[in-house]
Amino acid sequence: MLSEVKFDYVYSSGDIEPEDFFLHALMNSSTFDLGLGFFNSSGFRTLAMGFAIFIHKGGTMRFIINDSLSEEDKLAIQNGLVKSPEELIENNLINTLKNLTSVLSSYDQHFFKCLSWLISTKRLEIKAYMPQGERGGIVHQKFGIFKDNNNNSVAFSGSANFSKSALRHNLESITCHVSWNNEISETTRIKLYSEQFNTIWDGNNNNIKQIPIDRVKTYFNENFNNINIKELLDEENDLIDKSSLSIKSKNKYKKAYTKAIGVVSDYNESYTYNKELVNPFTLRPYQHEAIKAWFDNICIGLYEMATGTGKTITALAAALDLVKKDSRKIILISCPFIHLVEQWSDEAHKFGLRPIIVAESRKIWEPLLKRELDLFKRKSINIVTIITTNVSLVMDTFQDLLSNHWDNTLFIADECHYLGSSNIRKFLPINCKSRLGLSATPERYYDDEGSKELIEYFDKIVYSLPLKDAIGKFLTPYYYYPTPVEMTDEEFEEYLDITKKMQLFSHTKSEKNSAILEQLAIKRARIQNNSISKVEWVRKNISNKNINYTLFYAGDKIFDDIKRILGLEKKIKIHEFTGDQNRKQRKDILNRFINKKLQALIAMKCLDEGVDVPPTRTAYFLASSGNPREFIQRRGRVLRKSEGKDYSIIYDLISIPPLERINQLIETEETSIKSAFRKEFKRIKEFSELAINKNSSFEQIFDIALKLNIIGD
Repeated sequence: MLSEVKFDYVYSSGDIEPEDFFLHALMNSSTFDLGLGFFNSSGFRTLAMGFAIFIHKGGTMRFIINDSLSEEDKLAIQNGLVKSPEELIENNLINTLKNLTSVLSSYDQHFFKCLSWLISTKRLEIKAYMPQGERGGIVHQKFGIFKDNNNNSVAFSGSANFSKSALRHNLESITCHVSWNNEISETTRIKLYSEQFNTIWDGNNNNIKQIPIDRVKTYFNENFNNINIKELLDEENDLIDKSSLSIKSKNKYKKAYTKAIGVVSDYNESYTYNKELVNPFTLRPYQHEAIKAWFDNICIGLYEMATGTGKTITALAAALDLVKKDSRKIILISCPFIHLVEQWSDEAHKFGLRPIIVAESRKIWEPLLKRELDLFKRKSINIVTIITTNVSLVMDTFQDLLSNHWDNTLFIADECHYLGSSNIRKFLPINCKSRLGLSATPERYYDDEGSKELIEYFDKIVYSLPLKDAIGKFLTPYYYYPTPVEMTDEEFEEYLDITKKMQLFSHTKSEKNSAILEQLAIKRARIQNNSISKVEWVRKNISNKNINYTLFYAGDKIFDDIKRILGLEKKIKIHEFTGDQNRKQRKDILNRFINKKLQALIAMKCLDEGVDVPPTRTAYFLASSGNPREFIQRRGRVLRKSEGKDYSIIYDLISIPPLERINQLIETEETSIKSAFRKEFKRIKEFSELAINKNSSFEQIFDIALKLNIIGD
């Protein structure tokens, strides 16, 4: 109840945060009336806090927004140049939403998803108004009223307009008034706010006119309605952890969240083994061959299969065959990233498995896992499926829980090359009799020792399906355009310096030197990835034409510049795809991309491994490095088959030395650069050899390779 909350009279950004007020008000209310002055900012994060709890408890909402008229629009209306002001305003609102969609933060997206959920369930009404008559200006209401089921009310007002400047930059504050302290001044203010809201809502204010808003509601549902109440709660719980809420407020929310998830329909679905295990897929001949090869090697081995050839399905089918032979089995699947855990979970469900997800919140997975393992030990159930991240795999808590069960465990390692790092491989379950590693590129870059130990752990590569055998049969053919882009003189000097340092550690092989080399290689690659010349290339060469189903990979330093050029300058409907987004957000973004509501995605690394975007037609590799695994994975994202997709196109922007500097290099510098670019040239050559246009794709880079004297190396 609202009366159980101790509300402050004033909330000011930088002091007592306004988001603390909205969190407590929303979590304890049954209705919320909001009069919003401006609807042209991406700063809705404050209102996001507590919204899912409000929805879960059955909350309903009324929402008033203004007309979004510019000064030019007003002048055009006054001069009679606009036949339908209402249509103009509705178009303005939709365009505002479209512009916001491309730059929304995770908090903003959550707010809009909550609004969309309420609209779709008819628990939210939205009305928009424009000024009319002789009075100019726009409707500036910035106030609201919360009510609970016991008729307690809280009203708030102030200059805060839910923009970033208003709520995050110490410029605005709000005041609130409560109904239960029996102060006449407080109850009078609440009554005035309620009457003011209802007067506007009912259309009884002569200075304003209601605007049709059905298309705005439709836009909400089409762009933000791919989520259910459980997902909203989980998403909000993640946002709370990252927010600037007070510790006290976070603790309050956690209690409400824990209580909520205990009663959400199907949240606590049974994880017990479903006896109706079945492979829903028709396996290809090579997948049958891979499974047979694994069984022939006593159910231990590694699959080296090209990205996009169905490693996940093959592994789950192998696990199912093993269960048929040995009905009591713990299936443990480990993945390097949480988004891969989520994808494995989706696929495992199709086989009839009910996996326990061991990632992030230990309070959720630990009791579930303990229960299932106890039931397994007492032979009450025969199958336990666990999907975890590599980070959780090495945790003491997880290792202790599985310590007495390794003999009965099938260990499947997705993208197993990550397990070769020195800080992970020592935790690998050596007592597992059944092991299956999966990777398109098992070898670890600059880590011969890690690669060797990884292969030994899985005994050997029992099945290999290289890309050249998959293209045209199971993957889409592609055109490849290597495009040289010159580094600046400053970038090249830094590149030279790091290359020289790498030479010092390359003569003696050791784990320490390998680690140093890897770090230096990453640092050098960042120079190539983030060359400012790539930003200018994008500005000059990318247009809004035929850009649908396109991926952009950009370096971290130029990421925002590339996104701004594509989204704001080129007007491309683009959205970033980053590691900060949770499962629900990624799912929503990918669905919008697949359905052409987004033309393009831009990422740094999150689309490298495991993310399925089959419709992708074109990719721009703006992040360039010599790491072959990175590019093999990225190429695989583009080559997945999709209806109506006959081929793919890859543009590979390669950072090269400034042309005028090549002939100026001294002998030692030339040797260093030759060594560095030899690996780059080898990758380009391999990519070209498998391309449809293999005879012409070398032309642009050939002169550079010739000048560096690396042709034929």
